[in-house]
Amino acid sequence: MADVLMIAYSCEPGSSSEGLVGWELASRIARRHRVTLLTRPKARNDIERLRGEDPDMNLEVEYHELGILPSLKQLRLPVSNLRYLVWNHRLASRVEKLEKTGRFDLVHHTTWVRYWMPSAAAGTRNLPFVWGPVGAAERPPLDLIRTMGWQGMGFEALRLAGPHIARLDPMMRQTLDRVSIAVPSSDETARALSRYRFDQVVAPSVGFEPDRMPTEMQSRNEIVSVGRLLDWKGFHLGLRAFAQMTDPDLRYAIVGDGPARNRLMRLARELGIGHRVEFTGRLASNETIRRIGGSRLLVHPSFHDSGGFVVVEALAQGVPVLTLDTGGPAFLAQSGGIAVSPTPTASLIDRMSDAMAAILAGRSRWSTAALRRAEEALAWERIVDVYDGIYHNITGRA
Repeated sequence: MADVLMIAYSCEPGSSSEGLVGWELASRIARRHRVTLLTRPKARNDIERLRGEDPDMNLEVEYHELGILPSLKQLRLPVSNLRYLVWNHRLASRVEKLEKTGRFDLVHHTTWVRYWMPSAAAGTRNLPFVWGPVGAAERPPLDLIRTMGWQGMGFEALRLAGPHIARLDPMMRQTLDRVSIAVPSSDETARALSRYRFDQVVAPSVGFEPDRMPTEMQSRNEIVSVGRLLDWKGFHLGLRAFAQMTDPDLRYAIVGDGPARNRLMRLARELGIGHRVEFTGRLASNETIRRIGGSRLLVHPSFHDSGGFVVVEALAQGVPVLTLDTGGPAFLAQSGGIAVSPTPTASLIDRMSDAMAAILAGRSRWSTAALRRAEEALAWERIVDVYDGIYHNITGRA
């Protein structure tokens, strides 16, 4: 059993994003090792309640608030990256002090999952440093970016500038110098990190709990997409591919809400499929999972997700997945779906439509493959096995 100093900027039980990644890794690793977790107090009440309910969880928690930029947050200005950066800079001195106690065998940074943002673990000197899951190196082709319109293109320009700006931060360079082993969540991120001296193990960044998946779903003759309605999620590609499907009874449900909703609804009307597309808005988590489970196919053509909880939730229910061959979703799905190359962009819609038709025609076979993929690699305990092996290799302890 190792003593682990864990850093998780986001750690939120019951979340549907990186906060859940932080919690699942911390709580599950703490059943195998002794973990001291450094995180924000955002979900303190939930964390303390769950700690109290589980006597097998060897988890101590220190809560560190940022204490800066609250007014900007209230004004809803886009400062999330800045807050993350400042939080890690401030926490670095605390991490350094904890290392000096001699209590710990390694330090592990889990969230955020961004290869171009620094970690407070840069403040350590001798502790082995596990960095992962880590992602966000996905780079969609320029022709694909152009399909998003001006707003989407502007967002992508800012996103792509982030890594170049981050390199100016000395703490980012220190982070890369200190890493012992990284756990990329996609092949793209692994390639982006291959220039550095540390070892890598590519592994899923998100998982599922088998006991929490529904066992009965209402089957529908529909395909489904789930997520925030943002340009880079690629739902406009899904609509265009669906418009080429010849089954007049097949429906397309788009679950979620966001700034691209009106544009997507207008596109559906322009394509002549408005009567076959349902925009459900945001649904409760359980209802969303059931909607996925009752569908014939999950369409998730995201340009640069590093993970994708909806992909795992689909596979775990035997629902095959159609993705672009980029980022975490393609890595998660593998044999449980079809990953369509985003290039050449001119033929992308035709190839997506062909993939939809192929999966629907062989639905039973694809469903079996989806379940197998989920069971073999995507349960949370399987993912924790990866980190358990890394800890053992670093410390020599079981």
